Amino acid sequence: ILGDRTYVVAAGGRALTQREAPRLSELAARLHGDVLQMATTFSDDTLEVPLGKAGASDEAGDASAALFGTPILGKDQGDAAAKWLSRALNPVKPRLLRRVRSCGRSAAGRHWADIAPLLVISTASLEALGESAQRAIPMDRFRPNIVLEGCDPHAEDVWKQIQIGD
Repeated sequence: ILGDRTYVVAAGGRALTQREAPRLSELAARLHGDVLQMATTFSDDTLEVPLGKAGASDEAGDASAALFGTPILGKDQGDAAAKWLSRALNPVKPRLLRRVRSCGRSAAGRHWADIAPLLVISTASLEALGESAQRAIPMDRFRPNIVLEGCDPHAEDVWKQIQIGD
């Protein structure tokens, strides 16, 4: 998916996760035309970062961090983005980095995914997990790219491929 997992929020030389900065779970990002838009669930304050073209930047990297222990190289998106993220993630003082093509780290594909280029989950699998945990678990906890309906729990775990559309 063009533009997916192209950005990372970093602080102290490391990419942040929701475990370290729980308020990351209250941020929403979307690509809208040639702009990255970010918003929070607790404020009307939004951030818009011009993209140029979507995907990794052709610019030279000027900022580094570690993503799951592996060095990454990105383009810092500037002080305005950093100030907005600092307000949203207080007391964390992060920087927003965009992946550059010269960055060697990728899981699968040319982006900063954890393990795979897409995360696919079914509503049935989430319901089964909730039953096992004896509590409701929200879908956005997993940040999936694709949510499936109409299959058995965990059917997607063994599929070799999926087709969307005709």
